[in-house]
Amino acid sequence: MVAHSDRDYPALYRRRLAKHPELTARQAAGHPGPADVLPTAEAFFVRLPDGRPGTLYDARVSRRDIRRVGRYLALVALVSENRMDPEVFRRRVHLWRPIAVLGPAEIAGTYRFLDAPDVAVLLADLERAAERETWIDSGRRRPTQRRRTR
Repeated sequence: MVAHSDRDYPALYRRRLAKHPELTARQAAGHPGPADVLPTAEAFFVRLPDGRPGTLYDARVSRRDIRRVGRYLALVALVSENRMDPEVFRRRVHLWRPIAVLGPAEIAGTYRFLDAPDVAVLLADLERAAERETWIDSGRRRPTQRRRTR
């Protein structure tokens, strides 16, 4: 059995890079790259293509759009806590450009954020009543706790 300290890691690294020069050594070993994993928004409120308000679940969006989803959900929280005037919410969200949902395939497309504050607050209350959280998964690897070695 070969101990970890006896391995020639620089040689392994060079072999991985030689096999797949377009990838990083980590990607060549089978790990996803940052662009391979899209962020996921658990639930957010949009105006559906037929004009009705609706909630999208488990929508995969770009990293730029996930920030916009987070900002939108923060504004909905402000309105529901009466810390923002509903008319200010409506004006602000109405001016935003549509969001591109990249997956899953059955909901992929462009959607406008729901700019009706009373309906957005109602949908948020329904989500809370159903004990569903509106969360965002960035798709990035989280740091693990380091273990102390001797």
